[in-house]
Amino acid sequence: MLSLFRQNQSALALLLAGYVIVLRLPALLGWIHLEAPVSDGGGVLYALLPEWLRMPGLWSAWVSALLVWAQAVAVNQVADRNRLLHDRNWLPGVFYVLAASCTADLQYLSPALVAASLTPVLFQLLTLLYNKKEVSGRMFDLGFWPAVGSLLYPSYFWIVLAVIFSIPIWRSFTLRERILLTFGMIVPYFLGFTAFFWFDMGRWFWDVQLAGWRAGWGFSIPTAAGHFTSKMLLVTLLIFAVVNIPAFYRKKLIQVQKLISTLLWFFLLALLTFMASPAWVGAHWALAAFPLGNFLAVRMQDFRNFAVVELAHAFMVLLLYASLFFPYIQMLIS
Repeated sequence: MLSLFRQNQSALALLLAGYVIVLRLPALLGWIHLEAPVSDGGGVLYALLPEWLRMPGLWSAWVSALLVWAQAVAVNQVADRNRLLHDRNWLPGVFYVLAASCTADLQYLSPALVAASLTPVLFQLLTLLYNKKEVSGRMFDLGFWPAVGSLLYPSYFWIVLAVIFSIPIWRSFTLRERILLTFGMIVPYFLGFTAFFWFDMGRWFWDVQLAGWRAGWGFSIPTAAGHFTSKMLLVTLLIFAVVNIPAFYRKKLIQVQKLISTLLWFFLLALLTFMASPAWVGAHWALAAFPLGNFLAVRMQDFRNFAVVELAHAFMVLLLYASLFFPYIQMLIS
């Protein structure tokens, strides 16, 4: 199946939409059920969405599938523009869909999944810093968009650290540029608070935003084996990324190595921000889907025998379905 995506035709975007449906079919047809978390960790912008869209259900599943498809197209465009792979193809988009669908939580709309739409934007802004003399506007944008993302999902604000650590990879980071980036981080909160204050909701604005920040520090890792078993594919992908870090750089051009280093910072911050999420929610891993999808594409292209890649992909899809239906399998066994 992956061989169909080893081309660069625009029409393959429609085939990618079919792939999204295949991976998310259990949720789209209502075969799996997910209880709504007590607190989904959403920010003020996400809280404005209607409840029927925020609650796990068919509407949430279909809207999230459409969003993941749009994100996958954006991810693929970023990879193509920056020559991440030797040959332009749709593998980054395909593996992004896999990474963004790998747990039951990710099958539905969530604040983390919506905020993750901004990650390709940030990555493209970072790459545009390379060999540019005037970047004032882009520095402002690099602070602005993580702050906007945090109004959707407060933990997304930590992604600004990935941006700060990635900027020196592409250019020097002057004091003036640091001030512009900081100013960009402040503006969304100033505008957001002003708008909500106008409607006499200023206190609610800070209550919602600060609740998303505070709740994470009481975090404790669950010890039940079921929490990890039901996320078998996610655990596999995380281990794959960590183990293959040296291989990502092997025989790569300097600019591609810069891309890989930037992806690693976004991956690391996705891991660290998990500790700042309100609860044990698989949806948080939407923040890691962008680097994971690209890592998979980079590594899989190195295999000369593509049949091995097809088998590995089939195994990952099998793990995905096993993870989604784990509660039912557990009931049958017991």
